Amino acid sequence: MSQVHYIIGIGRSGTSLLMSILGSHREILTPPENYFSVFFYHAYAKKTYFSPHDIQLIQRFNEAFHRLQPPVGFEYDIPHTLLERGFEGTYSALCENIYSCYRQVAFPDKKHNYIIDKNPSNTLFLKSIQKLQPEAKYILMVRDYRANILSRKESVHLLPPSVMFNAIRWSLFTKLALRFKEKYPDRVKILRYEDLINAPKEQLDTVFQFLGIKPNTSEDLKEQERSAYLEYKSDSQTSDSARAQKKYEDLAKPIFKDRVEKWKESLTSAEIELADFTCQREASACGYLPETIHQKIPLFTKFILLSTRFKVLFSYLKDQLTYYLPISFKVKRFERFVNKVRHNRN
Repeated sequence: MSQVHYIIGIGRSGTSLLMSILGSHREILTPPENYFSVFFYHAYAKKTYFSPHDIQLIQRFNEAFHRLQPPVGFEYDIPHTLLERGFEGTYSALCENIYSCYRQVAFPDKKHNYIIDKNPSNTLFLKSIQKLQPEAKYILMVRDYRANILSRKESVHLLPPSVMFNAIRWSLFTKLALRFKEKYPDRVKILRYEDLINAPKEQLDTVFQFLGIKPNTSEDLKEQERSAYLEYKSDSQTSDSARAQKKYEDLAKPIFKDRVEKWKESLTSAEIELADFTCQREASACGYLPETIHQKIPLFTKFILLSTRFKVLFSYLKDQLTYYLPISFKVKRFERFVNKVRHNRN
């Protein structure tokens, strides 16, 4: 049995970078981004036997997810015996089996004792994840909210590039993660993106110490992992996904420290003020200081902010309610969503 840990935090905060680095460790499997474990949790959590139909639903979900976001650098192969005979055991054990269906192309013979799951959506379902993996630890990856907003504006993404919208999302994700840390202080470690790229060895040592894993002691495998991303950035799996291409090309590039404060020249003063006002409470808790101190903001801006906050909250509540829908209906609904997204891309 492998111990499962999690990287949490909103996307575009260095979560993929950290996953890439940890994935180079001999004992760690970092399967590509996927949220099947949360998606099926409500329906499967109490089961001790999973029929072939149950497994096939997971397979259908994963295949649809791969069409949406290809597992570049990994091969995915679910055993026929699992599809034909089902699985006897806990849902946690089944999830570990599904994770192990992913094989890193760069390290095909890796024998892992730890699995690290990374998906921004996990941050919205931490209570369920804690029940699923009660011994899990969590790396909360945070990045300066202004840099995160700029990164979203510059990236191929499914969400709109609105500063206000993404500032509210940064605030919500960070708030949920910090509340979870308050409840389980020994289970959550905050890692700032800026600290990781400025002092990678020191920060990674603290991460491995927190997780109770010994760091690599001989050759540096991180560069091999990055080379794998270079090799697979033009893989046929990503040829129809600009989002996937952008993600893996970014991972293959060297880390430029001068981008840390690029937001100062790339965001307008009005955008920075809005971001400061929206994120200041959670930002301060993570050690980020606002550029501006707000006394007042225009009434019209307050109205738009309230309206946008409602939209973000509604989307969050909708995800929570969807969580309880019948699982066959949910899978079909997800497949239709993926087909719609792919059609719109074309």
